[in-house]
Amino acid sequence: RTHTLPSSGAPDYLWFSSQNIIYGATGITAFENEGSCSSGSRLTTARIIDPRLTTVPGTADEDTEFIDPRPLSNSPVYSSFDATPSDSFYTTTNYMGAFDTDLWISDWSYLAENSRIPSSESGDASTFCGDITSDTTWSSDITLSCQVFVSDATLTINAGVTIYAFLDDGDGKSPALIVLPGARLNARGTSAAPITFTTGTTLSSPSDRGLWGGLIIMGNAPVYQGTQEVEGITGQTYGGNDATESSGTLEYVRVWHGGSVIGENNEINGITLAGVGSGTTVRYCEVAFNLDDGFEMFGGTVNLKYISVLFVGDDAIDTDEGYQGMIQFAYVMIGASGNHGVEMDSKGDASPRSFPQLYSATFVHHLEGNPESVSSDDQFDATLRLREGTGGEFGNIVVTNVPNVGVRQDDCGSEDRTHILPSSGAPDYLWFSSQNIIYGATGITAFENEGSCSSGSRLTTARIIDPRLTTVPGTADEDTEFIDPRPLSNSPVYSSFDATPSDSFYTTTNYMGAFDTDLWISDWSYLAENSRIPSSESGDASTFCGDITSDTTWSSDITLSCQVFVSDATLTINAGVTIYAFLDDGDGKSPALIVLPGARLNARGTSAAPITFTTGTTLSSPSDRGLWGGLIIMGNAPVYQGTQEVEGITGQTYGGNDATESSGTLEYVRVWHGGSVIGENNEINGITLAGVGSGTTVRFCEVAFNLDDGFEMFGGTVNLKYISVLFVGDDAIDTDEGYQGKIQFAFVMIGTDGHHGTEMDSKGDASPRSFPQLYSATFVGHLSGTPSSVSSDDQIEAMMRLREGTGGEFGNLILTNVNVDAVGVYQDSCGSEIRTQELPSSGKPDYMWFSSNNIVSGPGASFELRPGCDGITTVIGSDPALRLMPTDADYDSTSIDPSVLEFLDAEKTIPGPAYSFVDDVPDDNFFDSVPYKGAFSSDQSTWLVGWSWLADNDVLVETSTPGASSSSKKKSSGIAEPIFWTIIAILIVVVIAACIMGYICMGYKNKYEQLIDQGDILNPTNPAALHLHSVGENGDTENIELTVKDTEV
Repeated sequence: RTHTLPSSGAPDYLWFSSQNIIYGATGITAFENEGSCSSGSRLTTARIIDPRLTTVPGTADEDTEFIDPRPLSNSPVYSSFDATPSDSFYTTTNYMGAFDTDLWISDWSYLAENSRIPSSESGDASTFCGDITSDTTWSSDITLSCQVFVSDATLTINAGVTIYAFLDDGDGKSPALIVLPGARLNARGTSAAPITFTTGTTLSSPSDRGLWGGLIIMGNAPVYQGTQEVEGITGQTYGGNDATESSGTLEYVRVWHGGSVIGENNEINGITLAGVGSGTTVRYCEVAFNLDDGFEMFGGTVNLKYISVLFVGDDAIDTDEGYQGMIQFAYVMIGASGNHGVEMDSKGDASPRSFPQLYSATFVHHLEGNPESVSSDDQFDATLRLREGTGGEFGNIVVTNVPNVGVRQDDCGSEDRTHILPSSGAPDYLWFSSQNIIYGATGITAFENEGSCSSGSRLTTARIIDPRLTTVPGTADEDTEFIDPRPLSNSPVYSSFDATPSDSFYTTTNYMGAFDTDLWISDWSYLAENSRIPSSESGDASTFCGDITSDTTWSSDITLSCQVFVSDATLTINAGVTIYAFLDDGDGKSPALIVLPGARLNARGTSAAPITFTTGTTLSSPSDRGLWGGLIIMGNAPVYQGTQEVEGITGQTYGGNDATESSGTLEYVRVWHGGSVIGENNEINGITLAGVGSGTTVRFCEVAFNLDDGFEMFGGTVNLKYISVLFVGDDAIDTDEGYQGKIQFAFVMIGTDGHHGTEMDSKGDASPRSFPQLYSATFVGHLSGTPSSVSSDDQIEAMMRLREGTGGEFGNLILTNVNVDAVGVYQDSCGSEIRTQELPSSGKPDYMWFSSNNIVSGPGASFELRPGCDGITTVIGSDPALRLMPTDADYDSTSIDPSVLEFLDAEKTIPGPAYSFVDDVPDDNFFDSVPYKGAFSSDQSTWLVGWSWLADNDVLVETSTPGASSSSKKKSSGIAEPIFWTIIAILIVVVIAACIMGYICMGYKNKYEQLIDQGDILNPTNPAALHLHSVGENGDTENIELTVKDTEV
């Protein structure tokens, strides 16, 4: 038993480091050696010192609300630590104990699941505890571990900073930021980089409340009785005589998941403004998921503009103690368990009387709402509550989804309660405009006047009318997938609105409620961050909902707010137009564009001005999927069983006998972020072509980030050329129900969680048998990929799945990055079709030919053929030599170039695998004969340039084009004579320039050889080593260094 680590002798020693820390109650015994351990060598020494862990109460137990066992930066664990054994099992550390800054139990421990420890999101934030008494700037994320007071100083918080806060400081107090009277907080975020105050613990639910304190600002403006003690904090007072004082600026500030309750009627609100003066700026601010109130103004004169309150536990906007400020543009969602949209109090007829002037506000309640506030002194079921003698002005207000009572008033004083706006007399009147809208459940009570408010002047009148907001379900709640609270063009908010007061604070409006067409919460609200509302990008687009039954042209951007059906008409979409679509229409249906049989869609974009279908919501990640429906085109071409009902839409059928029918044209069309799933095996694909005929043109089209499949062809004969599918949730190209069309030049990136590159089915031996002819395609997998499709009927890992008796032809294919747990081709449920690698000269559609010249590359197996599916045995297993393609290619890859190398050596003597053993394509005017496999050639930029998502996001690397491509063997129809002579002149100039460059290069070559002969530079023994093959095995770009006289180049 020793404190000195022996160099040998294991296992016959017990070493306990004397540097270990033992700490606890006063008078503890560090070591107790009993019996036979009390004599001879004994353990006696350790460091008796406080380890200074961040937040670990001395009585830490199973009911402790919050702990953080990581050491503080000045902890003794960072000194006198022991070296770890020299064994590969151990991780070398420079600290003692289980944790440094990485709290590795975050997110998965019981403590994490029950919000008892910091979350991993706050892991990189600097922990702060202490008073701020001199001007301070926070320019990076901060975690508050205690209540931080700003006193006689200015705290500046830069845009984009997140302030995390723990639930408890170890002494029963909730960390919060408190700005004392005379101090300032300047927190200026932007819509792109808001400042966020939120919990530092792991959320067990997105709607968790009460997980930290809140933001409290106190000032010296007038309040009831001169001064008051602030709620939620002990011993701090506010109030004075400076009505115009500035306590700083709050712009684009979000306060989420706070509101720790100390006791009944003593809680921390989301944003408390106590005695704050009118010189303070508060605009574009939001409180979401606070356990108590959202914004609470205790006296003072501060004005608020563009504020949002979402799903707080008690009252959204609370005023009291003589608050006399102005509020314009307020948006409130109460939810099923919230209490009041406003609770506005005064102190009877005492001075100052509260006089909030609230204009342009929208309150969205819940038709089945029932308040469940844990901190309120009442549970009255009223959307707006006015009481205790408050005065004020309330104009241009929209209150919707009222479950029971619109406005409840009680405990009135001597104030005049009126629907006619007085020209004087403030603050001793309460005006509630009779033009305000109150709407909700059948039989609601618009006004409930109780007690002293039931006699004398009373509030009785409002417009009981549907405000016709775009997408606001009656049961709008914290889990509602999508809302758009802007009014429709025929909404009554555009009539009988009130004039705003003639004060420079107010913006003149010609509508009621918080919004016109500008949804000012886009991009920065919790709703925006979670893709629940339209994005600002779609703000200028015209909203469209309805059927199209006559020829129509969309020449400017459109937002689909419902499922739009084109019937017996042609819809034309001009180049460059973007079609946005919402997630939900308010009735549980995903907006989509559906072209019915017999109708046409002519969408002709260009590479410089593609047509884009995308989500109208704000993306929380570039890879977001399932945020709207998709594009569905149905036709009258042959399908299995004659007609079928289309996936994702109820009651619409397709199919017939017209194999050559045209449903229009899709050129340079992009469909992104769609694929809303309705149920298992019933989802909306990116582009659905159902029973579409061969007269339809589909070329240069892309589906990216669809939650379900990319392109899905249900029967029909439509042909596709130059198609791209990027990172969809299920299958990139799916065919079924007798599809007999042609596909050439297809590019697919599967990503880390995508499923199959193709899933090609038929219906056994039923007629028509599916017979896709797929040539010149490149499929890129992910060596660490695992399918996680939410809509598929299987999770089998295979880049191509061929099943259920499908026929077809598959030639000149490249499958790369086949991971070790996957296979290149998986085939099951075969029928009587011939499966062969010798292309039959006849017999369509009853054979499936898979060329033995196709390339299948990666550590995974080439084939898995289930019983009864024998026939395919051979492929080329070589690396296809794509120019730049990581083995973990995904949406966050920084650079890719999927074109192929024609030669593997600098001398151009070794052809690349993609240029060897190339199969002939069918002798058909649809197919182009090319001398390479895959979707792209070596000698020209890919056809994705300019319009693909990869190009838009600067991921695509353009291949240098030395000259005109010779890859296509299609013949030109000739060149006009003037153009011919122009080309000849250009060629002469090029030849002369080439000769000059050749002369210069020969000079360099001669000098190079002379230097080699003199020994002045190294003579590379393997010239091929100087050829930069762009990608290593791990997907990284390799640099090759040539050393010249100790100088690196």
